[in-house]
Amino acid sequence: MKEIDIYTNFDAETGITYVGADEVNDLIKHGARVISIMPAVRLKECEGDKEHYQIFGWMVKVIIDDSTILDS
Repeated sequence: MKEIDIYTNFDAETGITYVGADEVNDLIKHGARVISIMPAVRLKECEGDKEHYQIFGWMVKVIIDDSTILDS
């Protein structure tokens, strides 16, 4: 079983980067099974303050069963 986060990164220099979706899709193409998809948010610490966070973006947590995939 794997838990994979899918989200976007926004950066002024590099632009928008998509993280996690390719990994999930590749596992599914090789026979893995999605067990659940859960909505979530990304949190960022506020300027070194470990008690306060700000919402940094959206995220989806995918629980995937990769036990049927054979190592090559």
